[in-house]
Amino acid sequence: MKSELVERLEGRTLFTALVSGFSEETVVSGLLRPTTMTFAPDGRLFVSQQTGQLLVVKNGATLPTPFVTLDVDTPGERGLIGVEFDPAFATNHYLYVFWTAKTPTIHNRISRFTADPANPDVALAGSRVDLVDFPTLSANVHNGGSMHFGPDGKLWVALGENANPPQAQDLTVPFGKMLRFNKDGSIPTDNPFYAQTTGVNRAIWAYGFRNPFSFGFQPGTGRLFINDVGQDTWEEVDEGVAGANYGWPLSEGKTTDPRFKGPLYTYKHVGDEKASGGVIIGGTFYDPPASAPNKLPASFTGKWFFGDGTGRYVKLLDPANPSAEPLRFAERLTYPVDFDVAPDGSLYVLSRDGGYSQTVEPGRVLRYTYTATDAPSVGTPPEARATAEGDPVTFSVDASGGVPLAYQWQRNGVNIDGATAAEYTLAAPTLADNGAQFRVVVSNVAGSITSPAAVLTVLAGHSPVPVITAPADGGLFTGGVPFAFAGSATDAEDGPLDPSKLSWTVTYFTGDLERPAMPDTAGITSGSFTPDTVTPYLLTDVKYRVRLTATDSSGLSKSTFVDVLPRTADITLTSNVPGIDLSLDGVPHEAPYTVAAVAGLTRPLSAPVRQTIDGVVYDFVGWSDGGAAAHALSTPEAGGTYAAEYRARVGTGTGADLTAAVVDAPTAAVVAGQGGRAVVRVTNAGSATFNGKVPIDLYLSTDAVLDDQDGVAAGVTKRLKLAPGASKTVAIAFDFPTVTAGSYYLLAEADAGNLVPEADESNNDAAAAATTPIEAAAIDMSGTFAGTFGAAEPQTLNRRKKVSAVLDLTNTGNTAVTGSLAIAFRAVGADGTTPIDLATVSPKVKLNPGATKRVKLKFALPDALAAGTYTLRAVIDPEGAFAETNTANDTVTSAGTFTVA
Repeated sequence: MKSELVERLEGRTLFTALVSGFSEETVVSGLLRPTTMTFAPDGRLFVSQQTGQLLVVKNGATLPTPFVTLDVDTPGERGLIGVEFDPAFATNHYLYVFWTAKTPTIHNRISRFTADPANPDVALAGSRVDLVDFPTLSANVHNGGSMHFGPDGKLWVALGENANPPQAQDLTVPFGKMLRFNKDGSIPTDNPFYAQTTGVNRAIWAYGFRNPFSFGFQPGTGRLFINDVGQDTWEEVDEGVAGANYGWPLSEGKTTDPRFKGPLYTYKHVGDEKASGGVIIGGTFYDPPASAPNKLPASFTGKWFFGDGTGRYVKLLDPANPSAEPLRFAERLTYPVDFDVAPDGSLYVLSRDGGYSQTVEPGRVLRYTYTATDAPSVGTPPEARATAEGDPVTFSVDASGGVPLAYQWQRNGVNIDGATAAEYTLAAPTLADNGAQFRVVVSNVAGSITSPAAVLTVLAGHSPVPVITAPADGGLFTGGVPFAFAGSATDAEDGPLDPSKLSWTVTYFTGDLERPAMPDTAGITSGSFTPDTVTPYLLTDVKYRVRLTATDSSGLSKSTFVDVLPRTADITLTSNVPGIDLSLDGVPHEAPYTVAAVAGLTRPLSAPVRQTIDGVVYDFVGWSDGGAAAHALSTPEAGGTYAAEYRARVGTGTGADLTAAVVDAPTAAVVAGQGGRAVVRVTNAGSATFNGKVPIDLYLSTDAVLDDQDGVAAGVTKRLKLAPGASKTVAIAFDFPTVTAGSYYLLAEADAGNLVPEADESNNDAAAAATTPIEAAAIDMSGTFAGTFGAAEPQTLNRRKKVSAVLDLTNTGNTAVTGSLAIAFRAVGADGTTPIDLATVSPKVKLNPGATKRVKLKFALPDALAAGTYTLRAVIDPEGAFAETNTANDTVTSAGTFTVA
């Protein structure tokens, strides 16, 4: 099934491509390691964070207090990873969660909470009931955790094999299984293995899964679809059957072995997994309420949405025809971990930046709505074409509407056999085809439309012959390095064509998508083009297409093109410590990691300042290229290896033992990016005097415990002399980093660089007792006219004299504004609707939060301004350079009027 994809350029590092007719919006951003989401019956959205917080999104905003916060184990795929509402939630207020508990051993657990009747946005105190405890975990991946109520009223749970493949075939453990419980945690006696198993294993309903990441029941039919993440070769969508064995690890992908049930749909890892996909994750059936106002096209109902993490796409599988290629609904999403259908019929996708097993992945909730009408419409109809006898000619149409769209081309009103695509090519027109009319009928389930007809003109004679002499077809490009293009054209009747008859374009292909790179440029026989060095698309399946079009004196045109391919090389990230996570393009990878890259592209490279592996703390020392922990690299044509050096913290037992504690930190709200101050007390808890330099770092933490997720806020090095038991305080001034708004503990760590020989490294840090609220930096400029012209109004103004205007500018945000502020003046005539641009001025301003400043500005009226009476309007920052949080208050209209004679 072919789909038309339209790109949405967002404020991130990727292009998002959607099926035509859909729009994407961000509902919630800044989520910390989100795992799943589900709508409450009353329309609230509950989003779980792997770190244990179950957040409530209400009226488009995340409530500051979580519904519940659990003390979870979070490495890898552990944590809070499953949420489901009781079918009778409206009366019993029950909500179920799947989470990784720390005690008495690290294991997964299903618990039930009751919403507080007085405030249903939080759990009722003391309402937790633990229903099911699973066996102790041995690994931190292949955890599963998806959980739903089935049409039978039972609670279904998918559990991964915990990175121990034989467990998927073992009926004495629940790992690698689809499980079925009663809602109170007991086990239905009609489960297929109830009689031959004991304990929690009686819940096994089907087995042989590797990592069943998500599943869902098709409304109406009750069919169960399960997304099972494969290993080296295949990803699967399996249809659930009671008692079935799905083969893992004895089988993966399609099978003819009668012992196993093969997948309903499968796809193979081919080449670069980022293109083909390699991790099938989120999934849901599309089933909107009958009265939903924002339903997707009717053809989507009952279909299975699924997402691939490494492929970064969302597809739509037709359960009635699973062998057909699924519709590619969206591309270049970042790890779409969960899907849900909102009460209004729109599709919600939970996107998690980075890989699921990494430590920090900010996430977003995205909403997809259908903006086109269901019935098809023709945007660009077929255009009249002129061609020479024998030259192929192509007609095309641009249509939109509910997908899938069907096409049927007609010649002079009669269907053309086999012409059922968006383009139709007549291979060898003759003079007898002159005057023929071509049109297309576009249809879908909602109706059909017939395009206007395009007339074909076939001329005797010959089309011009364009020839590109440079660059060579298949030549190579490097980002930032210009390449030349040159060519000419001849015509059998006109001879060599003048440059004015030539036109050049350059387009950029990323995968199958083509976008403009150099606009149509006419009148030249040669030129040059410089490939970009920064692009959101970072795979190697790219190229530039150089196209030359020639037009002769009779109006006949012909084009030719060459493709310039990328010069590629391998980038390798390594470290002296195996298993260190290093980030390229904002995505963490476990070192060593090698990726093919386009030469000359600028790409962000970063290494955490601290990582803990197998209980050992490692501090970042430096990159082999001399760059900072986070810096940009330009891919060399020959490729390169970038090695991150880390140093382990190992005490030497000299008797000195430094500890640190924050004894004074801001408790009132501060703004990210603005300055603050903290006081750290350093104590020598050892038995020997310390005399030397001590690195001291400050960190922000959400849980008062220093770990790999906490970022450095500031650092100093102080020379201290401390006798055993002595303390000294150190004042540290710093700017608060840009973080998600919230409350943070400020932690201090002495000997952050591991330079002091100590016997005990475990007590080097401590947190402030109280948290510091941090607000997101926000700029918001507004203004009023304080005295529009400095004279009585209305008044008659002369176009040749300067006009004076007085504005009071106010910074209503929480961040200081410094720099040039653009102000556009416009005149509004008697109709009150059509503004006329007068002038733009750029006064320099410095405004602290809450401050107001009066500015006097002058500009000349344009000579072309017609006589009449006008109101003056000012638009503050029309270019949007300040990235304000609210632009609705940027436009100010004066109370008075002026007249132009």
